[in-house]
Amino acid sequence: TAIVVARFFKIPSEKIQQAIENYFPQNNRSQLIEIKNNTYLLDAYNANPESMKQALTYFAQMPATRRIAILGDMLELGDYSEKEHNTILQLAVDLGLHKIWLVGDAFAKTIHQSEKIKRFGNVYELKRWYQGQQESNTHFLLKGSRGIELEKFILEEGKS
Repeated sequence: TAIVVARFFKIPSEKIQQAIENYFPQNNRSQLIEIKNNTYLLDAYNANPESMKQALTYFAQMPATRRIAILGDMLELGDYSEKEHNTILQLAVDLGLHKIWLVGDAFAKTIHQSEKIKRFGNVYELKRWYQGQQESNTHFLLKGSRGIELEKFILEEGKS
């Protein structure tokens, strides 16, 4: 879309390419953040089944030895919520991620059980639990609806 608009205004191709190369995502949208020895892919502005699938698939292909997905509820799915949350969790398990941490009421109701999976009612429960954990040289995906506030996990991590 940005390229089409730029071409409409007759912006030279070189300037379009330069702008795209210099773009840095913000506002919890596909931000790659490094803190200490860990890398965080923060994509917590919005979540729906398709964006979750895409984020998980991309994350699983990133070059990393350890991958942990922190998945927050997809809000406003209505009658499809239970089915879609179970589908996303199954995909995360199938992708072979090292650990999967789930945040929110909808993910709490998912049926899949595994030693890899931990469930938390909200991001504050996750933060309290995580204080006793040691994770380094790990890639984290933080993906969930805006209302789950997953960015609060990473903001706290940056302070410690």
